[in-house]
Amino acid sequence: MLKDEFEEFIQQFQGANLKTSNIELSLQKGLIFFEQLKQKLLEAPPKERESVIREIQEYYIRLKNLMEEISQRTGFTPEQMVNVAHDKGLFTPQQWETIENGRRQMTMLVDDISRALRKREPVSKPAKPKPKRQRPSPKKWLRT
Repeated sequence: MLKDEFEEFIQQFQGANLKTSNIELSLQKGLIFFEQLKQKLLEAPPKERESVIREIQEYYIRLKNLMEEISQRTGFTPEQMVNVAHDKGLFTPQQWETIENGRRQMTMLVDDISRALRKREPVSKPAKPKPKRQRPSPKKWLRT
């Protein structure tokens, strides 16, 4: 099921004319995917957690490859694409509001996923502090 949502999200960008792609639909599909990813991570039993993390890594690699493909198709570097996505003047007010809402929601989801990953990491034993060197009692001090 998660794989299907990822494929739908990716299809929004593969072979599409980026100027005419539906921004709102793309954001919705991305949000659905990341919300389901978060739920899967939170609900995964400890034994399946490594599998979920590997799956997340695979999605990351595919998204990175997609960015490179879009970069080649458009002639923009990834940095230039980010700059375009942050240029309010290139979008209608409605598109910009949709983009900003999507960014906020995506940021919250990614933060939730990061917290879930940190929370479920195996806890290593804390290092034992070095014993403090005990000062000799005043009785053992040298008298001058």
